[in-house]
Amino acid sequence: MLEAAGNRKVSDVHLRIGELTFISEEQLRFAIRLLSVGTAAEGCDVRIDPVSPEFECVSCGHISTADFSSPAFACGKCGADVRVLRGKEFSVDKVVLYD
Repeated sequence: MLEAAGNRKVSDVHLRIGELTFISEEQLRFAIRLLSVGTAAEGCDVRIDPVSPEFECVSCGHISTADFSSPAFACGKCGADVRVLRGKEFSVDKVVLYD
C-alpha cells in the first residue's frame, strides 16, 4: 500500500479490528508508530473502528452478541454451539494521503 503512495505522505490509516482478536489498541498504535519511522506513514493518524462479536447458533440459527460472563460460547436460546459471524476482523479500510 505504501508503494502506491509514491512520494506522498500518509495522513490517516483506518483499521477495523474485531474484539475477538484481543489486540490491544495501545500496543498496536505503539507498534505502528515504531514501524512507520522513515516511511510515508511516519506520524500518520491511526483510526480504529472496533467490531463487536456476533454469533449464529449452529442448531437453531439464533443470532446473538457476545456475553463474556459465560465461560463458553453457547447459544443463549438453546445452548448449542455457535459460529462466529463478526468480531475476528483485522483489516485496513482506508489509507488517506496528503495531496
